[in-house]
Amino acid sequence: MTELFADSVDLMVVGMGTVFAFLGLLIVVTSLMSKFIITFVPEAEAPKTFAPSAKIATTASSAANDQQLIAVISEAIKQHRNKPKK
Repeated sequence: MTELFADSVDLMVVGMGTVFAFLGLLIVVTSLMSKFIITFVPEAEAPKTFAPSAKIATTASSAANDQQLIAVISEAIKQHRNKPKK
């Protein structure tokens, strides 16, 4: 039993060491890649945004759409609550 326990501890240490080494390598490679990109790749320009020339929806149609949306959501909630539970 003692030999089996010792083998399991050895295997655990090797596994944890492997994971630790891989994560350390991942951190180093990610840091080097970040420094490389900052050094050699220029920063992209922000895209230009344009203001809309006219309103897309009028206030009256927007209010009607809001009321319709509220009605649809309310009906969906009511149907969900009335659904039989398993």
